[in-house]
Amino acid sequence: MDIALVGILIGSVFFLAGLVFLMCRDAMSGGWLEFSTQSRRQMREREKPGDGASKAGSGKEAAHLSWMRQLLAWAANSAFAPLYNKKKQAVPAQAGKKGVWENAYVRIFLVSIGIYALIFAYFFASSPTPQFEFLYEEAPLQKNAQLLLMEGQYVYEVRTGENALNVTYWVSKDPYCSGYLVIGTDGKSALCIEKSARAAGEASQGNMSASQSGMLYLSAPWMLAVEESWRWEVRAIIREKNSGKNYTSIIGYEWVANESVFGREAYRVQIKNDGNDAGFFLIDVQTRVMLGQNSSIGQVALVKAPFLK
Repeated sequence: MDIALVGILIGSVFFLAGLVFLMCRDAMSGGWLEFSTQSRRQMREREKPGDGASKAGSGKEAAHLSWMRQLLAWAANSAFAPLYNKKKQAVPAQAGKKGVWENAYVRIFLVSIGIYALIFAYFFASSPTPQFEFLYEEAPLQKNAQLLLMEGQYVYEVRTGENALNVTYWVSKDPYCSGYLVIGTDGKSALCIEKSARAAGEASQGNMSASQSGMLYLSAPWMLAVEESWRWEVRAIIREKNSGKNYTSIIGYEWVANESVFGREAYRVQIKNDGNDAGFFLIDVQTRVMLGQNSSIGQVALVKAPFLK
């Protein structure tokens, strides 16, 4: 379908260019014909017999006629006289000038524009909406810690430019949850997070996020593997289902330093996307809770937690 659309587009360009050329040629021909007709009419009027004074005047005017005007009149007469005579025989004389809508080329041009608009509208309307699938191919990951959450409220401040909002999680114990029951900002959505930082019942998911259900800030399984000199790599694949095309990027995680954040020891993990710096994470060494994040999109910082002073 893409090839057909490109073919129609190229054909349209050539066809419309041809119409414009014909319209311009027709307009120029009409102008030259009018000029040629006027020139010949003036010459005939000068050649009409009259009295002696008129003849003498005509002779003087003819003598003073510029050679440039004579040459231009001769060229116009030679080039467009046959076309003018043909038009004069085929088209009956009209009292007034033709309107622009009576020009055949203009009508063809406008009809063509309408047809091409309908064709393009059909192609775009019938084209399927692109559907994308996100896949992750992760390098092996060796964890060395467990997620340790204390009961209470965790508040993250999220900043994007000059805008800021708070994202709140409530952590509690529940007899039906073997890990930690995490309630979201709306106070209604709840998720059982295991000590492996995975959502209960989603053991087969990857290590990028705690859950596909929205646990974006509190922690993630890969944070349990961070240590000094640690590196990890993920191949992110965006697959377009309609065309089968794949778009791939490499996300790299690398420990760079240990820092003190809010009086607590934290890992600083640098993130790179296809080798380009994409920000960093600050992860609490003891609990493996995310203390902060910085990226081109914005900044996230933990401003309230049971273990913060």
